[in-house]
Amino acid sequence: MSVERSTYVRTAVECQTCSARTKPLLWNYEQPPACACGGAQVRVSDTANRAHSVIGDEIDRTLEHGLCYEDGTPRRFTSRTELKRAEAASGLRILEKGERFRGDERHGRRI
Repeated sequence: MSVERSTYVRTAVECQTCSARTKPLLWNYEQPPACACGGAQVRVSDTANRAHSVIGDEIDRTLEHGLCYEDGTPRRFTSRTELKRAEAASGLRILEKGERFRGDERHGRRI
């Protein structure tokens, strides 16, 4: 059973009768109050003041082990796509932060 945390934030609402938009302070489980015209208000998404979050493909990473050149010199990658292609071609992959490889011992146990 998951319990959602209660938050008290400004919430964008719009009147279904007069189309007036307001941002009252509401709990996340609370229904919006009635509009001044008497119409019912509903929650709407408010994306006007949000930045666009786009993760770029560009990186600057030099790898000295694993995905280096065949003669052992470090290999530089300038895009995530290029790094993924090299991983797929070699059969290797980059471990994410906190991820362990098979056979790593921690607290006397093998995973």
